[in-house]
Amino acid sequence: QPMYLIRSTSIFDQILNKALNYSLKKKDEKQFINVRLQLLDQQYCLEMDRQLWQSYLDIGLQQHLW
Repeated sequence: QPMYLIRSTSIFDQILNKALNYSLKKKDEKQFINVRLQLLDQQYCLEMDRQLWQSYLDIGLQQHLW
């Protein structure tokens, strides 16, 4: 997990409030944002993995290894 997802809740809230220029006060709002950030992080990691494996495949095909 990225550092911003494992920081203490109060630090994370401060960073998020400053970035959004809005104070999230409700617990469900904070939980919603946190879950969405985790999903975005997972999506990003999966896309990086896909690009890496695609580059391996492309190199293998160019070098006639497959």
